[in-house]
Amino acid sequence: MRQSPKKLHRITAPQRNARSSSLEIEEIAPPPRKLAGPARSLKTNVRHTPMSSIARRSCLATQVAPSKQVSKSGDSSKVEVIEFSASPPTRKRDLPSQNPHRPKAPLITSGVDCSKLLSHYPKISDFLRDLGYESLRKGQPEAIHAALGGYDVVVRLATGVGKTLAAVLPAYYRGNGLTVIIVPTRSLLVQYVSKLNVDFGLPTMSFQSEMPPAWKDLFIMNLRQEPVFGQASVAPLPYFLIINPEQLFGPDASHNLMDALQRLRNKGLLSRFVMDEAHTFLEWTFRNPLQRLTQLRTLFPGVPITALSATLTDVDVRSLMSKLNLRPDTKVITGLTDRPNITYNVIYSSSAEASSKLLRFVVRLQKEQAGSCIIYCVSPKECDTLISQLRNMKVTAAIYHSKMNAAELTQNANDWLSGRTQFIVATSSLGVGIDKRDVRYVLHYGPPLSFTEWAQQSGRAGRDGLPATNVVFYRLQSFENHAPLVWEESSGWDVVTHRSRFKQLCDVHMCCLAPQRCIRQSLQLSGTSFDCTSSASCAPCSSCRHQQRDYHAVVNLSVFASTAFNAIPANVGDGKTIRQLSETKKLWTATSLKVNETTVEITSSVARDLLNYLAVLSLFNISYHKTRHQQKGFFKILASGHDVSMLNEQLPKGLFSKGRR
Repeated sequence: MRQSPKKLHRITAPQRNARSSSLEIEEIAPPPRKLAGPARSLKTNVRHTPMSSIARRSCLATQVAPSKQVSKSGDSSKVEVIEFSASPPTRKRDLPSQNPHRPKAPLITSGVDCSKLLSHYPKISDFLRDLGYESLRKGQPEAIHAALGGYDVVVRLATGVGKTLAAVLPAYYRGNGLTVIIVPTRSLLVQYVSKLNVDFGLPTMSFQSEMPPAWKDLFIMNLRQEPVFGQASVAPLPYFLIINPEQLFGPDASHNLMDALQRLRNKGLLSRFVMDEAHTFLEWTFRNPLQRLTQLRTLFPGVPITALSATLTDVDVRSLMSKLNLRPDTKVITGLTDRPNITYNVIYSSSAEASSKLLRFVVRLQKEQAGSCIIYCVSPKECDTLISQLRNMKVTAAIYHSKMNAAELTQNANDWLSGRTQFIVATSSLGVGIDKRDVRYVLHYGPPLSFTEWAQQSGRAGRDGLPATNVVFYRLQSFENHAPLVWEESSGWDVVTHRSRFKQLCDVHMCCLAPQRCIRQSLQLSGTSFDCTSSASCAPCSSCRHQQRDYHAVVNLSVFASTAFNAIPANVGDGKTIRQLSETKKLWTATSLKVNETTVEITSSVARDLLNYLAVLSLFNISYHKTRHQQKGFFKILASGHDVSMLNEQLPKGLFSKGRR
């Protein structure tokens, strides 16, 4: 008999004075001490029937008002976009099944309009409390109503708002079919099973390649029999099946599983497919099974699809709908993706100083027991290097990246999730679906590769609504290391997509270098104009705080760029690397650099920074190089380039700001 999944305990860090996070580095401002309070509660007039336990709920679709059928009229050809902003939730600590004698109370709506949802599904508040909740956040009622109505749904709400509940509650309410939740990573699969099966008490199973054959056979046998959801003659049938894409379309995919799902679909018992972290479908083109999810609509016609993500741009939403063949009347639930409780900061340094600044910061966090922290690196190699440096500084930290085996990943993730380890050094693999609510700091060792990645990773912080801090330790020369990663991830991309990803990388570097635009606004993927001044509860980001800082750096970039082009022989087809060009002595004397009226000597390091800046401006034609004997690729600057005669001599604030050298 299969053992129940191990529960991942959530340990909330002790609350400390917010000013304890001011760590010698003056760029860090304390996060806001107090956020805006929740909206005024609006009680409903709905009467409730006596509550029944989760185990006794089955086939309740006949007890509710009929769902709205998908309209085929011309008016339905437009995608309905419903916009909301987030508000704090109210959650009960005890489940009704654990305390059945708790007095009944109407649903607390926390300022959210639930009238439409309650008018069609008046018993929904009972089911919500069965799951341990007393209220819904903005956006959740509309997503739940759309799912109960049988629509395809795209939910784009901020991290921590409760997108999962918007997918789980409709399936539990209907109770007469299987909902298949497809997640991109194994860690997210384990979290889903724990949350639904252990926390919510909902019958849930996962189907994994490493399962014993006997378990697989038992599960398939239950899916193939005439099901009564919530009970069965052999073993309890689940409301939810949690799988990775590989279980449907991978090389080890089970044909028996696909056949069983087809049988359920033919009987009208396959309720819905839910794709969590749907942005990975667009970004992770190296995962062929993930890309084959486009076949769901063809293989299972009529089965609605829900896509969940906090980091979809408007363009991404349209692309997702097109590739998944979502219906024209798809309901798109969207809202502000901003997290006002997070303070965003960029700390500048030279390449030599970057690691030392980060290490000092982490040591202070450990000394002050400042709460859980994630340190993101862009590659496994950077993770390995940084974890070694941290351990030399007597800092206990876990590590998490794709080059590790499954057992190590599970152990390290559990050590950090349970609070046994304060720090974890990770690549973006950890950013997908991690639900640890007491993360106080998210640090980046170098800038992320895109605003989407920045928003996704920084969104791991402060999911409990308390103040949190995101810090990017920026070094300009990291562009040399990060740009090749765009090429290495480009398998299967067309030219347009490749150029778009490279532009996103350049935009992130410009946001860090030239803080004329609020970081908070740059991370608004929905295209809204929300910034640090939009709400009194938002702490200003480092860009907004430093707008008035006196800074003046001037260099004749036109002369410098022309000298760089001339240093590349025309007959050298593969160009030169930035490091090779920075050693050209003609660049050191081609022009002068003045910072706040003080002349700064142009050394190879300064020249290298200036060359990286010109590359960020996309003024160079570059080519990517990697041989089969090399683990890491690199790019070279070609002799040809763009017109550099009209370059602005004023340099951005982040390029040679005070304290870098």
